[in-house]
Amino acid sequence: MKEIKITKPTIDNHSLIVLDLLPIIDEENYSLVKFESFEHNDLSLKHLKINISKFENVSLDSCNFYRSEFVNTKFINCEFINCIFDTAIFDKTEFVNCKLIGCQFPDSSFMDVLFKNSNASYLTARFSKLKNTIFEDVNLNSADFTNSSFNSVLFDQCTLLAATFLNSKYDNTDIQTSTIDNCVFSPEHLNGLIISINQTYYFARLLNLTII
Repeated sequence: MKEIKITKPTIDNHSLIVLDLLPIIDEENYSLVKFESFEHNDLSLKHLKINISKFENVSLDSCNFYRSEFVNTKFINCEFINCIFDTAIFDKTEFVNCKLIGCQFPDSSFMDVLFKNSNASYLTARFSKLKNTIFEDVNLNSADFTNSSFNSVLFDQCTLLAATFLNSKYDNTDIQTSTIDNCVFSPEHLNGLIISINQTYYFARLLNLTII
């Protein structure tokens, strides 16, 4: 398995101020904040800039984070259902034990991001850029990464059943330990993809090759 090094968020929990998302206004900047233990639906949270902050035990349904930025941010035990992160930026960010079911990340940017022990089935990240990003034990069944670019990305022990990677491009992208049954790849864009011996048979069928 290829080693991918990422820069982790640096957060001092003792310096964080606890806030609720409800009074937050679009286009505001927030630093050194902890959002903890609440549930909200249908919030408009566009153009936010979150830095050196933490979300913990937060449940959000159908909220809109259009063009928001998350830097040095941790999401722990959070649930985001059908939320929109269109054209969002994630830099030095972690999602641990989270649900991201049906969330949309089109045209988004991921740099030094960790997804761990999470459920991101039906996630959509079309036309997105992922660099120095790790997915560790993540359910990505039916996820859609069409027309995205992957640079130094690791899928470690993930399930990618029926995930779509049409017209995506790869550089140092490792899927060796993940399940890829019924995944959709573009045969002309497989360079830079690191696969296991067992996965060669899957890609041989994709390329209409016969292995004897």
